[in-house]
Amino acid sequence: MNSNLQPAGGSRRMTRKTVLSLVGGGIVGFLGASVMMALIETGRLGEPDVSSVAALAVALVYGLTGLIVLAGLAAPNAGARFLNVEDAEELIEQKPSLMASGWGMIVMGLVLAVIALGGVGGVIEPVMALALALVLMAAGTALSLRSMRHSDELMRAVMAEATQVSYYLMLFIVGGWAALAHFGFVAGPSMLDLLTAFWTFMLAAAFWASGRRGMLKPR
Repeated sequence: MNSNLQPAGGSRRMTRKTVLSLVGGGIVGFLGASVMMALIETGRLGEPDVSSVAALAVALVYGLTGLIVLAGLAAPNAGARFLNVEDAEELIEQKPSLMASGWGMIVMGLVLAVIALGGVGGVIEPVMALALALVLMAAGTALSLRSMRHSDELMRAVMAEATQVSYYLMLFIVGGWAALAHFGFVAGPSMLDLLTAFWTFMLAAAFWASGRRGMLKPR
């Protein structure tokens, strides 16, 4: 009898966890997007064009994702309820890798945001934006390498596969866009569009690789 009840209880727990994660993520995303749009409307972010707004939106996703991971690490018992781990112990065990990964997401989001805000109509001087982007990129690279050193073989395989998938996404989607623009069928992408695409495809490829290996199933 117990064997029949446990799976049902586990299923209900996973359902609650999935709903909590989706609702919580949706609320955080909505609040973050609202703040960003309010800043744009007040002119505090300059006068960003469509490409800059898209870049800022992707940077926001990176930043919020990193903050959610760090919040879960700061309070493992609560974090285990919305992060995709078995329990708080697993979260603590993976802390070195997840800590570097969380900070890395935030830093890489800042890189794209600084670039977007340092272009035409931005609020950061181009020279300052370039310097900040280079420093942040170096920090993000160091954090990525640190995360990889503390990751197990499965996570390293996911990272490698995500890199490969993002390359092909860039090749076919951005390459196809560039070819159509060259033939005069569509408007060509801006340099910022290319950077935004790279950031977007890396994130999408990471989720795809994780899902392909069953790492996104509720636990």
